[in-house]
Amino acid sequence: MGSTASVIAEIVDDVKQRLPEVQPPPEIDDPDSARFRLFDSIATFLKNISQAQPLLLILDDLHWADKPSLMLLEFIAREIGNSRILLVGTYRDMELSRRHPLSVTLGDLTRERLFQRVLLRGLTRDDVARFIELAAGIDPPRGLIDAVHTQTEGNPFFVTETVRYLVQEGELASGSVGDRDSWTVRIPEGVREVIGRRLDRLSERCNEVLTVASVIGRQFTLGQLRSIVEDITEDQLLDVLDEALAARTIEEMTDTIGLYQFTHALIEQTLADELSITRRVRLHARIAQALEALYGSAAKENTQELLRHFTAAETQLGVDKIVEYSLAAGEMAIDGYAYEEATTIFERALAAHEPDEIDQTRAELLYGLARADFARLEYYGRGWDAFREYFEKTGQRSRALAIGFHTPPDGFRLPQQSQLTERILGVAEKGTWEEARAQVLHAWTVSVADGDIEVATPHLEQALKLIETIDHPDTRDFVLDRAAAIAGNYLRLEECAEFVRSIPNLEDHQGSMRGGAGMFWGCASLQALGDIESSRAVADAIVAAGERFHWRLLWALGLARQASYHVVEGNWEAARTAMTRYEGFEAGGNPAFNFELQIELMSSGDKNRLGELILELSVDLTRSPFVMARGAAVLGLVGWSTGRSDIRDQAIEMARNVIDSSPPPCLGTVNLLKSPSRYVP
Repeated sequence: MGSTASVIAEIVDDVKQRLPEVQPPPEIDDPDSARFRLFDSIATFLKNISQAQPLLLILDDLHWADKPSLMLLEFIAREIGNSRILLVGTYRDMELSRRHPLSVTLGDLTRERLFQRVLLRGLTRDDVARFIELAAGIDPPRGLIDAVHTQTEGNPFFVTETVRYLVQEGELASGSVGDRDSWTVRIPEGVREVIGRRLDRLSERCNEVLTVASVIGRQFTLGQLRSIVEDITEDQLLDVLDEALAARTIEEMTDTIGLYQFTHALIEQTLADELSITRRVRLHARIAQALEALYGSAAKENTQELLRHFTAAETQLGVDKIVEYSLAAGEMAIDGYAYEEATTIFERALAAHEPDEIDQTRAELLYGLARADFARLEYYGRGWDAFREYFEKTGQRSRALAIGFHTPPDGFRLPQQSQLTERILGVAEKGTWEEARAQVLHAWTVSVADGDIEVATPHLEQALKLIETIDHPDTRDFVLDRAAAIAGNYLRLEECAEFVRSIPNLEDHQGSMRGGAGMFWGCASLQALGDIESSRAVADAIVAAGERFHWRLLWALGLARQASYHVVEGNWEAARTAMTRYEGFEAGGNPAFNFELQIELMSSGDKNRLGELILELSVDLTRSPFVMARGAAVLGLVGWSTGRSDIRDQAIEMARNVIDSSPPPCLGTVNLLKSPSRYVP
């Protein structure tokens, strides 16, 4: 103990003060021997302490340790194997390269199996949300949480610095946070400094190449860099990339040879932000043209990447390429059911392409936007007449037909819609699937939107006749769905249920996904007829199809029917879950959904109380003609079945408002109020 204490006293002042009688250790001329005595004394000192009580030693920021300190760490690690000592060291792996002294130490310890490495993952979104809540004293909105988590990738230091910066800038003041839908988070100076120190260790040439790579994107390939970076051979380029790999600023993607990725998105952003706007635009232009030439005939397969660079280089290269690749990107988004993304793409392209008169390109862009709008049930019909007339005028029959087949579902109506479907009838080829769709669409429009079942009936019968002779499953499903929608709107329950039973493989109901109202009515009809199991199967299939095809209307209608059969079974918790998922859907809204739930209680509940409840809700029904139409129909049925004149009068008033609206929706159900016996057997 004496020799150990004397050595420790030389390096720890507190020991020397507490043990003044300890004599200095004898001097040793050999440096290696002197170092061994020091290391052995420290290890012995720690082991002696651990005999009295277990000892935990924490060594923080080991990436800053010098080589002698790391040699001491290795020595102690080998000596304390049988002692009651736990030694914990922390380091930032982003700071290490293969040549860093700590990398050598970790390798040596691994070979001797003296330690266990614990990789700390980044913070989750929930962790980030909780941190913002504690640091800023607010309930953070989802957009803020996503922005911080995406920017930092959960790195605790980056999260801390980013949130601290937002607080200092007043961005997280309680009065302003809730009013913002989107967030753009800048890189705080503290984070820039950390990343800057790492980049400063790299050669100037390496930084130049990485700057080009940062403008290409988070991921980049060796081939892309070769086509863009000038005055460098492939071997020199590989040397530069090896330097960046050793510094862990980039990493190789093991699944693809020659594919690299920045180890953190903030490294990419830091490099790109150091460029002036002019240089960045010019670099995007070089990259766009080089990549287009590199991809050649496969350019359309890399549409999104090329569109991003051509858009960033618009001031230098113009808009022609932006429009060209926007068309391709928008179509890809629609094919992938990414309708919100498609809307954004088409809108930007239309803003860039504004000819004096509509041309093929603008017609295609409008067509794409209309289909994306249709899928989201938003702003339905923007530019509809313009591009439809262009396609008809230029003889593009198949394109004009495709537009006509995108007719809106129940409650949504274009001006002069029945005239449109009548024109589609004239364009469709007779005796084919085209005519079958055109006939049933015209029947549906005339019966449901115009309220004239007598005019619609011959067209419906012709469509049903055609699907018996043609082999076109999607059209068969489409016709049956529309037929069910017509029957349902006139409360022909048996007929409606039979149409839906005739649709095979409901979960793959792509042929009629543009409508889905027939499945909804069929589900309700089956339930009203007492076939609960079939009704449940249809409701589940509607939800599954809506989720599979990203079709909001199908999804919402399915949830409404799921909630309905949960109510019939008395499973209110499940019904509330479905209602919660349905809440906020704009096509019909919650008031109409409440009516759908309440109508299920008519056969067994207090109908008078039901009518009063509906009247209480009716004030919310004036916000759209569609909601008002559905509410008027339900009110009328309740008033008629209970003999309550006040409910009946309220329904008639709402129906008049619906009929007077322009254009009037859902007249099939509203016309029940005129003469119920005409439609209900």
